[in-house]
Amino acid sequence: MGEREPVVNQDPVAEPAADAAAPAPPQPASAAAGWLGFKVDGIEFKGGGRIDGLFVDAESGEPSWIAIRLSRFGRRTAVPFAWVAPGIGRAWIPCDRPTLKAAPSVDPSSTLKVETERALIGHFSLGDDGRAAELSSREDADPGSVPA
Repeated sequence: MGEREPVVNQDPVAEPAADAAAPAPPQPASAAAGWLGFKVDGIEFKGGGRIDGLFVDAESGEPSWIAIRLSRFGRRTAVPFAWVAPGIGRAWIPCDRPTLKAAPSVDPSSTLKVETERALIGHFSLGDDGRAAELSSREDADPGSVPA
C-alpha cells in the first residue's frame, strides 16, 4: 500500500491564511471625525452645543479632547475624548451645563498648550492619572494636543 496524502481542510468558514491582508479597524481619530456637527447632550440637558473639532496628542497622535461649540455664535471649550459617547447624530457627555459653560475656552483650529490642557484637567477634576500623567513630563508652553 502507498502513502496517503494529508487531508486538506476545505472548510469555507475556516479562518483566512495568516498572510492574507485583513482590513484594519478604524482608528478612533478617524471615527471621531464623523462626529463633527453632532449635537451634545449631558447630565440634565439636551442640545448643549455641537462637536466642533477633535484634538489628538501632539506626540502619540491619539485622540485627547473633543471641542464643543457651546452656542451658535458662542465660544468653544473641550471635553476629554474618553467622555464622549456617540450616537446617531448626537453625543452624550457626563457633564452638567454649568460645568461645561464654565470650562476654559479653546480654539479648535489651534494647538492646545500643555498649560491649557492642565486647566481643563483641573476644571473637570480629572485627577493625576490619565491625561494628566501623559502630560507630566511636558512643560506648560509645549504643545499638548493638536487639531486633527
